[in-house]
Amino acid sequence: MAILNFDSTKVEAGEFEPVPVGEYRAMITASEMKDTAAGRGDKRLELRFEIVDGKHKGRLLFENLNLIRVGKTDKDATTIKIAQQRLKMICEAVGKTHIKDSAELHNKPMLINVVIEAGNGNYKDRNAIKTYKALGPIAAPAAPVEPASEDTPAGVMPWEE
Repeated sequence: MAILNFDSTKVEAGEFEPVPVGEYRAMITASEMKDTAAGRGDKRLELRFEIVDGKHKGRLLFENLNLIRVGKTDKDATTIKIAQQRLKMICEAVGKTHIKDSAELHNKPMLINVVIEAGNGNYKDRNAIKTYKALGPIAAPAAPVEPASEDTPAGVMPWEE
């Protein structure tokens, strides 16, 4: 039990609409291996992404990768293959080729391509991450330029004197 002293009448209700389709700078901020709903020993890697800049900074998106399947059907093999391919994309986006722990993926910025998947039944539209890409190399700052001396005539470069 936890004592909260919470008054819900003082909190504005919020609906989170999906973020618009597009590319966002984001990073994984949490990960955990969890049982799937099937209850047969299958496991999924649950990843929490946070958008790190722009209008939607701070918004969270989630990815579940079904990496361990107890079943031996073709569908189970396909599920694992897709999850491994997506994990490979994430690893490449953050510059990792081998990981022992999902925490090695945390707090490393990448570009994610976000789409909106249509809801059905009781479920609303939601975001899904389609691809993961490395951020381009950050350009090195330009070398400082020596100012021309005061005795250099206008329009003449210092090396032309």
